[in-house]
Amino acid sequence: MDSFHTQLTQLIHHCHRATDEEYRIAADSLIPLCLWLGAELMFIVLDEINEPKSREGVIRCHEFVLSNESI
Repeated sequence: MDSFHTQLTQLIHHCHRATDEEYRIAADSLIPLCLWLGAELMFIVLDEINEPKSREGVIRCHEFVLSNESI
């Protein structure tokens, strides 16, 4: 779990200073990580992110996880 938390933290920090293209790449990276961690932990992520652009990306990932819970 620690390695996943580390990856997630790195992605969050990356999103805060990313250009739009870099952000898109980081958001794409979040989707498989969200699938691995599970939907419940996305609420923790939402609490950690303040930038609206990043929050929208995580919400999209969270919705993706919820719509694909059987994966």
